Amino acid sequence: MKIYIKDEMIIDTEQVSCFKVFKNTKYDFQLIAFCGGETIVLESYDDIDIIQNDLSIIMHHLYIGTEFLDLNNGCLLYTSPRPRDLSTSRM
Repeated sequence: MKIYIKDEMIIDTEQVSCFKVFKNTKYDFQLIAFCGGETIVLESYDDIDIIQNDLSIIMHHLYIGTEFLDLNNGCLLYTSPRPRDLSTSRM
């Protein structure tokens, strides 16, 4: 999955070893990704509940195979996974 912020790709999750939440101060949190030995700040937050929710959304979209995820202004926008080929799906 490719994650974008403000129309610029910042990471390809195939390169990510893990995501972590880093607490700078009581009201300053960062969602970071470890990518090939590099630490990338995906987004900064002032509310732990929002960052936990966003991280859950990222993990969910990794699980279902979403292709693109846009972290934009603290709001997650995403494209759906590719439609299934109905001729091969089990009913």
